[in-house]
Amino acid sequence: MLQLFAPGERPHIDVVASDEAFWARFERNCPPAEDFADSPSESGERVDLRLYKKIEDLVRPVLGPWEHGNPAWWHNIDWNGDGVRSLAFNLESFPRSFVASFYKLLVGEHSKFCVLCQFYRGPIHESEKLGALAIYHDHMLVSRAVASALATERA
Repeated sequence: MLQLFAPGERPHIDVVASDEAFWARFERNCPPAEDFADSPSESGERVDLRLYKKIEDLVRPVLGPWEHGNPAWWHNIDWNGDGVRSLAFNLESFPRSFVASFYKLLVGEHSKFCVLCQFYRGPIHESEKLGALAIYHDHMLVSRAVASALATERA
């Protein structure tokens, strides 16, 4: 069982058996692109940029900047208009408290967004990929391998 949240704060968590099942469910859970289209008062890109900054402010003090080949994490800075903030982490460097912190960011103007975390067993993009975790404002989707690792590895 994943104990990543304080009592009463825990969202619904769907654990899927395989990476293939995760990506199929992830695609079905993504909100429609029109949810991120520009409104008359604000561009979707600016809303995304504010979420990007909040994530950076949370992770950088703990893991350092992701630029220049940091083996602990990476943050995709592209705005694809799909509402997904995509990150990658070395599992050994990943504080489990980040899961609850990311979840708490998905309120208000960011409630339609998803924080997608992909995990590696060593330096990101250079080692075995373990699986992924998608955090939404009302639930989480996680591959069984990642759920098991987060439940048993360092806090």
